[in-house]
Amino acid sequence: MLWDEYEAAATPEAQAVKALDKLETILQHNQGANPPDFDYAFNLGYGQRYMQAAPMFTTLRGLLDAQTRQRTAESTNAAGTDAPRTAP
Repeated sequence: MLWDEYEAAATPEAQAVKALDKLETILQHNQGANPPDFDYAFNLGYGQRYMQAAPMFTTLRGLLDAQTRQRTAESTNAAGTDAPRTAP
C-alpha cells in the first residue's frame, strides 16, 4: 500500500515525498500568520532526517532554515516590544 511505503520512507520516491512534505510545512510556517508564541525554532530540527534524499532538498532546507532563523529573531524582537517603556 502506498501509505505504508510513504510512512516507512521505504523507497527513494517515498523519501522524496516525505522530504517535500516536511519542507512544505516549514514554508507554510515561515510565510503564514502564526500565533505570537509560535515556536519557529522547532522547525530547525523538524524533518531533518528526510533531507538526505537528494541534494536539492538539502539546498531548499538551508534556504528555509535561514528564513526560520529570521522569523525567530523577528518573533523574539516583537515579544520585546510588548514590554512597557520607561522614560529616560
